[in-house]
Amino acid sequence: MKNHVEDHPEVAGYAAALTSPLRTLRMYAAPSLGEESPFEVRDELPVLTPPALVLAGRHDFICGPRWADLLHVGLEEAELTVLEEAGYLAHLEQPAQFDACVLAFLHAQGVVRGLRNS
Repeated sequence: MKNHVEDHPEVAGYAAALTSPLRTLRMYAAPSLGEESPFEVRDELPVLTPPALVLAGRHDFICGPRWADLLHVGLEEAELTVLEEAGYLAHLEQPAQFDACVLAFLHAQGVVRGLRNS
């Protein structure tokens, strides 16, 4: 995580807040820090049947590719995309790629029609 935050200083404060032992948001980073997860709902994923886009940043230290893959496997109608140069804030770190992935998914679902923005 350190190298990624150094490459993306715009997320440094947010990353520090999430990993600070004094912050309640630390619970979201628990699995990535080798700590016990505060909740477990993977067994309930199969009841979610609508199409889903699971989008993760390769350098996401909270909900990265490992966790995205678990969602992808657990959700029957899920599509998985990993943005190689992004971390937790993929929509800020790689906005064009993030938007292109979301638009492509929405086009594939028939939600958005017309010209693609990719």
